[in-house]
Amino acid sequence: MSANLSGRRLLVISDTPVYKEAEGYVAFEPVVRELEALAPLFDEIVWLACKVEEKKYAMRQPDHALSIRIVGMPGVLKRYNLFRMLALYPVFAYYMLSFSAKATHTHTRGPSHPAFLGILLAIVHKRFYWHKYAGNWRGQKLALSYRIQRYLLKFNRNQRVKVTVNGSWPDTPPHILSFENPCLSEAELKHAALKASEKKFTDPLNIIFAGNLTKAKGILELIDAMQDSRISTRFENLYIAGDGELHHVIARKINVDNNLVKIHLLGSQSRKQMDKVYETCHVVVLPSTSEGFPKVIAEAAAYGCIPVVTDVSSISQYVRDGESGYLLKDNSVENIIAVLNHLATNTSLVKISSEAQKMAGVFTYERFINRAKTEIFQIESSA
Repeated sequence: MSANLSGRRLLVISDTPVYKEAEGYVAFEPVVRELEALAPLFDEIVWLACKVEEKKYAMRQPDHALSIRIVGMPGVLKRYNLFRMLALYPVFAYYMLSFSAKATHTHTRGPSHPAFLGILLAIVHKRFYWHKYAGNWRGQKLALSYRIQRYLLKFNRNQRVKVTVNGSWPDTPPHILSFENPCLSEAELKHAALKASEKKFTDPLNIIFAGNLTKAKGILELIDAMQDSRISTRFENLYIAGDGELHHVIARKINVDNNLVKIHLLGSQSRKQMDKVYETCHVVVLPSTSEGFPKVIAEAAAYGCIPVVTDVSSISQYVRDGESGYLLKDNSVENIIAVLNHLATNTSLVKISSEAQKMAGVFTYERFINRAKTEIFQIESSA
C-alpha cells in the first residue's frame, strides 16, 4: 500500500445515529471527534451511518475543513423484529458495495448489524480492515449476532485485518489489539488537570452520571441510592447527563420533595457542556451491568473525579480499587450506598483523585492516532 497521502480513502461502517439538517448530517459527537482525528491520514473519509428521525443525542457536524462525508443509511430501530431487521441487510450491502470499490482502508464499528456485513466483506477483500469491537470482548451473556461477530473476528485469517478491543486478554490472537478509546486531546488533558488541582474534597461532594438512560446503565439503582436515608450527608448533588428510554421515568422519580441529595436531570450535553459539569463534580458513578470501557470514566477522571464503577469487562484493568477509584461488585442499591459511604469517610481522596488523573493520560487522541497509523493502517511514519 502506498505511503503517500494521495489515494488513501477510508470507508467507515457503523450504526451510529445521524440526523439530516439543512446544512448536512450531524452525528454523535464522540464518534465525530475520532474520525476528525483520523482525517489527516486520508484524503477522504466516507462514513456510512444510520439515519434517525429525531435529533436526540449530543450531535454535531464534522469540521468542514476536513474531508468527511456522511452517508445516511436506513436506521436500525429497537422495535424492529428479526424479519424486518434481516430485510435491511440487502440495503446495507448495497451501500457498502457502492462505496467499497474506491476505499483503500475500511473501518467498522460494532458489534452492530452494519458492522456484521463489514466483517463478511473483509473475508473477501484483501485490503486493510480495522474492526472496532466496542462491547465486552469476554462477555458471556451476549446477543447471538454479537457472539457470531466476535467469533468471526477472533478467527479471521486475513493478515491485513486488525481488531481492537477494550482491555488486554490472555490467549488472544496477534491481530486482536488492546486499544484505548480516545476522549481527550493533550491540550484538554492539561486544562482538565488545572481544574482538578482546584478541587477541595473537604467540601460537600457532587456526583456525575453520564450515559444512555437505560436499565443496563444502573441509573435507577443510583437514584434509589441517592434517595435512601442511609446515604452519607456529604453528597450534595447528583447530575445526570444523557438521554434515553428512561428519561420520563427518571423525571417522575426525582420529582419528590424528600430527596436527600439534589438530583439534576440535564439531558444530552455537548462535550463543552460536560467539561463544565466535570469541573464541579468530585465523583463519577457508573453502575452498569455491561460495558466495554465508557469514555466518561477517563473524561471525568481527567478532571479529578473519582470513578465508582461496576467491575465489568476491562474496567478493573484501569481503575484500581481503593487506589484510582472504587469498583462495585454489582449495581445493587445496597452496594452503591456502601461503597459511596466508604468513599465519603476516606481521608485520602485527593490522592485517589490524582491517581485517577494519571489513568486518564492514556486516552488521548494523539496516542490514538499514532497507534492507528502504525499498528492498524500500517502507514509509514514519513507519510
